[in-house]
Amino acid sequence: MNLSMSTVATKIERWASSIWWLLMMMIAILIFRPTQGGCIEEERRALLDIKSSFINSYDSNPEHLLPTWIDYGNGSECCDWERVKCNTTTGHVTELSLCNVNEISNQHVSYGFRGYWPLNVSLFLHFEELTSLNLSNNYLDGAIMKTELGKLKSLKKLEILDLSRNFDIDNGIIPSLGALTSLKILDLSTTDLGGYFPTNGKFYKFAALENLEMLDLTGCHFSGTFQIQGSERVSILNKLEILNLGGNNFNDSLITSLRFIPSLKTLDLHGIALSRSFPAQELAHLTNLEKLDLSFTGLKGIPNIEANSEFDMLPTLEALFLKTNAFTSLHNLEVLDLRENNFVGIIPSAIQALSSLRVVSFANNKLNGSLPDGFCELKNLRELDLSDNMFDGSLPQCFSSLSSLKLLDISSNQFTGKLLPSLIANLTSLEYVDFSHNKFEGSFSFSSFSNHTKLEVVVFSSDNNKFEVETEEPIGWIPMFQLKILALSNCNVNRRKGQVVPRFLLHQRELILVDVSHNSLEGQFPNWLIDNNVNLQILNLRNNSFGGIILMPLLTNSNMNGLDISENHMNGTIPEEMQKFLPYISVLNLSRNALSGVIPSSICNLSELLIMDLSDNELSGEVPKEFLTNHSQISILKLSRNKLHGQVLSGNLRLGNFRRIHLDSNNFTGEIGTKSTEIYEGLSVLDISNNFFTGMIPAWISNMRGVDVRCELLARNNSLEGSFPCGTAQFSFLDISQNSFSGPIPSCLDLQYMEHLHLGSNRFTGSVPNAFRNLTNVLTLDIGNNNLSGMIPEFLGELSKLRILLLRKNNFSGVIPKQLCKLSNASLIDVSYNSLFGSIPSCLQNITGPVHLAFIEKSLMTYSIMSFYTHSSVLNKMFYPQRLNWMFETQDEVRFTTKSLSLPYKGDILDIMSGLDLSCNKLTSEIPEELGLLTQIRALNLSHNQLIGPIPVNFSNLANIESLDLSSNGLTGKLPSELIKLTSLSIFNVSHNNLSGRLPEMKSQFGTFTEASYEGNPLLCGPPLEKKCTTNSQVTHPSVEEDNDKWYDINMTSFYGSSSSTCIVVLFGFFALLYINPHWRRRWLDWVEDYKLRFVSEGLQPKMPIFLDFVLLLSSNGFNGTIPIEAFASFQHLEVLDLSWNSFVGSIPLAIQALSSLRALSFSENNLDGSLLDHGLCELKNLHELDLSNNMLHGTLPQCLKNLSSLKFLDISLNRFRGILPLSLVANLTSLEYIDFSHNLFEGSFSFSSLSNHIKLQSIRFRSDNDKFEVETEEPVGWIPMFQLEILELSNCNMKMPPGFLLQQHNLRQVDMSRNSLEGHFPNWLVKNNMYLERLVLRNNLFGGMPLYRNANMKWLDMYGNGMIGTIPDDIPKFFPNIRYLNLSMNSLSGVISSSIGELSQLWILGLSDNELSGEVPKG
Repeated sequence: MNLSMSTVATKIERWASSIWWLLMMMIAILIFRPTQGGCIEEERRALLDIKSSFINSYDSNPEHLLPTWIDYGNGSECCDWERVKCNTTTGHVTELSLCNVNEISNQHVSYGFRGYWPLNVSLFLHFEELTSLNLSNNYLDGAIMKTELGKLKSLKKLEILDLSRNFDIDNGIIPSLGALTSLKILDLSTTDLGGYFPTNGKFYKFAALENLEMLDLTGCHFSGTFQIQGSERVSILNKLEILNLGGNNFNDSLITSLRFIPSLKTLDLHGIALSRSFPAQELAHLTNLEKLDLSFTGLKGIPNIEANSEFDMLPTLEALFLKTNAFTSLHNLEVLDLRENNFVGIIPSAIQALSSLRVVSFANNKLNGSLPDGFCELKNLRELDLSDNMFDGSLPQCFSSLSSLKLLDISSNQFTGKLLPSLIANLTSLEYVDFSHNKFEGSFSFSSFSNHTKLEVVVFSSDNNKFEVETEEPIGWIPMFQLKILALSNCNVNRRKGQVVPRFLLHQRELILVDVSHNSLEGQFPNWLIDNNVNLQILNLRNNSFGGIILMPLLTNSNMNGLDISENHMNGTIPEEMQKFLPYISVLNLSRNALSGVIPSSICNLSELLIMDLSDNELSGEVPKEFLTNHSQISILKLSRNKLHGQVLSGNLRLGNFRRIHLDSNNFTGEIGTKSTEIYEGLSVLDISNNFFTGMIPAWISNMRGVDVRCELLARNNSLEGSFPCGTAQFSFLDISQNSFSGPIPSCLDLQYMEHLHLGSNRFTGSVPNAFRNLTNVLTLDIGNNNLSGMIPEFLGELSKLRILLLRKNNFSGVIPKQLCKLSNASLIDVSYNSLFGSIPSCLQNITGPVHLAFIEKSLMTYSIMSFYTHSSVLNKMFYPQRLNWMFETQDEVRFTTKSLSLPYKGDILDIMSGLDLSCNKLTSEIPEELGLLTQIRALNLSHNQLIGPIPVNFSNLANIESLDLSSNGLTGKLPSELIKLTSLSIFNVSHNNLSGRLPEMKSQFGTFTEASYEGNPLLCGPPLEKKCTTNSQVTHPSVEEDNDKWYDINMTSFYGSSSSTCIVVLFGFFALLYINPHWRRRWLDWVEDYKLRFVSEGLQPKMPIFLDFVLLLSSNGFNGTIPIEAFASFQHLEVLDLSWNSFVGSIPLAIQALSSLRALSFSENNLDGSLLDHGLCELKNLHELDLSNNMLHGTLPQCLKNLSSLKFLDISLNRFRGILPLSLVANLTSLEYIDFSHNLFEGSFSFSSLSNHIKLQSIRFRSDNDKFEVETEEPVGWIPMFQLEILELSNCNMKMPPGFLLQQHNLRQVDMSRNSLEGHFPNWLVKNNMYLERLVLRNNLFGGMPLYRNANMKWLDMYGNGMIGTIPDDIPKFFPNIRYLNLSMNSLSGVISSSIGELSQLWILGLSDNELSGEVPKG
């Protein structure tokens, strides 16, 4: 023991000694190290000598001159002195700023001159690291500087020398300066270098300054020429970027000499009397010039700064100063063209001095402000172009005095107010007028032009809905003009006159272009326009209300090359004779009409056809084979969303000239061009999604090569299979989701440009390939609904641009990688339905959401006619028509579960939507409080995990959250009352937890939640639960009596008795707890089921009670693979089988028919596909409930389902069932109480009367995703339903009028008939007949009028996008006193917002946007 203590003492002593030496070394370092800014003694003395020199020269007071330069003896600090900077490491002086040391006034003559400073230049040689020396404005002795300045050459680091404003320095110093080769900046401005430059060849000394970057010779009194003998030597100054020569007396040969300094970026020649025209040719050699000052130079004339002229020779010029040159003296100036520059500010009022001006153009600049009245003084003005600026305010009324004006273009500005007819009527010389793309309001009468005999071009294209062009008053007016160009796009033409086509067009015979797009013009197709105008080239009727059939002109028009009648109400067929009457058409857009019939093969004879868009019609039949085999010109073909069929891509394809092919959302079948061997280098986009293509993807698709290298393939929702082939294609958008591709995800893809990658809902297996590391530009990554396994790769967190990550419904295991927290820009992350375990990473708070828009719809330039029309004038104004075929980038679309629904989100809404779904995993531990910092999130789903602990109080910070699901966990504690601050919350679910205590008050959003949000928490109380909260009784704690008996003294009889009693009590307590707590009871039964299933799969007979043969609940697990129906064969009496919310794949096995006792069957929320076999489900005669929702089942519904006569509940929503809904199938299922056929691909008409005998029917949901399904409710006439519905959803079902059977309904609670074309007045009778109606959704219809009936239960009313007019009723609080959601947006409501809306105390969302409301917003 003593030896050990000795050893310890020795170690302590050594340790203390080491510490002591360490402290001593640190003290020594602190004492002897150079301090920051430490002064070098030699340099300190030199500084003091400089000060003494100045004092001795001027007899100055030492206290006033450099007062901080004080000598405190050896070692005193000098780096802290004023005007001194030192190197903080070495202590050497690096910068000396000795400008105007004595603060001498510039007016030295007036105040008495006290002599020059005979500075000893040698004093500066002590500063060996000096880089900058400023001696300006000190009256240095010129004679001394001539001889001494050269000594500075020993300062090898000197880069900046400023000798400016020293009036005694003359050109005798130039030889000395040539020795300072390290100089980069030399300032000699305002010195007396004077005389003829150069003299005696002294300029050559400047050539030695090879590092010089800036030379300032401003105001040096140079005169004469700037001729440089042997000027080839000047090229040595190849680093000179800034040269200031202003304020000298050089003649104009100066500019010619400067061509030998091409490195110049800034050139200042202000004040030099050049007396010549703008020197564009000479300056053209200065190819790097960015800033040029020619102010006060007396330039004659004006620079011609038209596009493609003199200034094109100065491509890098950014700033030009021409002050006091042309404007004050150019009284005879007739043309001023300053277009296509970067001028800013306002137009000066002094422009009125240029009284001879005939042509003025300020187009394409950045000018702003209102127009000066000075324009009105330019009485000779013929052409005025102010287009493409930022001018605002109203047009000056005095413009009407410019009676000689022929061309007036003020387009693309921000002018406001009304266009006064008197202003236009006086300008009778007008030939060209363009007022488009401003902010004008009110009505403009086109008859103001009636006397304009020379008018040829009129362009009025409005950017708002407040401007109207009226053409019909006075009645019968006849124009005296013959137009060539007429563009009245989005001008509400004749809105108050029946929206008729302008009648003055009947008198026009010389039209080349007519654009009346985006109005609401009605009537038949105006083919007379083509007949009357044989030179007509473009006719744009887009987005109007023209109806009837497409009429061809009576005579052939060989000039027509663009026809756009998209977004109208045209019906009938595509004319067969189009090739005869419009033989040279190149752009044909007939999309978004109601055209039917087949595509005529004669269209293939249009030899000049480049673009054809027939999308969004009702075309049927097959596509002419010539389109995709031998058509030589067409580059863009859009046939999307029709009823076309056939094997359009089969056979030997020839797509060499195609750039974009859109065949999506039709009924095309067959395999894809397997015989084709071409590599389509021009094909950028191929969209074949939502069809019935089969087979494998051929190799040529994976070798596509777009015009800009990148390409897109959209093939989602087909029946393609196999593996995806490798190739050279550089996809930016690849969507092959909802097919049957199998095998591992291909790792051979070129992912360099990939932005959107959709591989979801296939049969891919294996792990995520390492090649995904290369997705550096990806925004969307969807690999959900597959059979992928392994851990989620950490490298996904390195994809910094990723916005959307969908991994749901796979077999991923392990923990959630913390690297995902690096996805700070992500908005949607879904890893639900996997086997992830561990805790939720708290660092997920770092996912703050995107900071810029990524999914906004962007237009693509597809077709334009360059220099389409040139107006003969001085400005040669060119008119470019609007593009006839606007194509947009492919919009991304994903599905995400929120508000308990799996919904599609498409386009720019993805920039707004934010959600995190971690549900249906095996996550444990408490919910991290940090998730409460995700303030941008709108949907958070943590349900169906094993989370414990309390709900974080700071969830109240989730200000934007709309859906919060924490159900089916083990959460404990109270429900935080602070959550009532979540005013956007519409879905809230904490059911099946162990929460306790009083629920939050039923205020705001919490007033809308029902018992279903809280069920399965037996210790919760308060509304809306029936269980009331009582005051806790006081608990008494009995005192503990002391016991002196020994702890080991045990009475064995008592021990056994008490043990037995305890076991019995515990057992009864256990069963009692299972009885009152459904969550624990479910977990216990799940464990028992797992135990039983394990024995079944191993071929053993479980020794369990027989009652388990009736019910088998296996929902919300991680089961995958095909449904093991054989494992259930021993359950002879099985009545309930629930396999929902798993990851089963494949088809529903035929052997299901063996479970003949089944009464309830659910396969919902899996990845099942295939069709329903006629024999299988149809044999389950006892079936009462069948739920197949949210899978990928397809095909038609088997007729034999009508044999399931006991069926009460049928849900096949969110699948891909097709075909027509057989009426006989539905009519026989008279026991039905609940039907949901939503979100499938059904077509044809469904007669609602087939449900007439379903007396128990309570809920019907038909929500269509296409335009091919129609619900017909009025046949046979007068049928009366025997049911009383509670829920009715008929969204997007092509209904034209409200269903008559609704007149007999009185129990409705929810009605959704949105996105139809329902007409008439608001259905007050529906509100009146159904006193319990809570939710009424009629958005996107054609209803007018306003609600006029009281319903105290109404909580949700959505009338968005109808035709409602008039004012908002003052008595809305009377009609709907408890309304919480009221949406009247996108109507034509006018007047003021009634202050009575403030009385709606329960209202939390109010939508009134896109109306014509005026006045002030009520303060309340």
